[in-house]
Amino acid sequence: MTSTPREPAESRQASDVWLEGDYERARDLYRVCVEKAAQPGSVLPPSFYLAEWARHEASIGNRESFEQLFTQVIKAEPDAPFWRLCYARDTWTELKDKDACIARIAELEDLLASDRWPRAHTSKRLKL
Repeated sequence: MTSTPREPAESRQASDVWLEGDYERARDLYRVCVEKAAQPGSVLPPSFYLAEWARHEASIGNRESFEQLFTQVIKAEPDAPFWRLCYARDTWTELKDKDACIARIAELEDLLASDRWPRAHTSKRLKL
């Protein structure tokens, strides 16, 4: 019996190649990851790889690609607070843009306060 890997092999390669400075090859590998993640049975969503790729783009100061990639992430999962948190975090940690980070946090707060974010599971108290 064979088991399906949790993520495409290209994911680890993309990160390693990025760190080696071969950005075009890494981008190609991330594209493969996004395509594979869109297939039925994939464990992780395409947003996972798009957000990782966006962070790498920000790490080299490529703001335009960073914004474009996170736009795709938010469009794919508009009601997912985690991606908005990642967007804010990377805006600050990679781009050092305090004002944009604050704006991203405000968007996250708006989502959490809206009816789009189901709070049923957050209202339950943990029983220790």
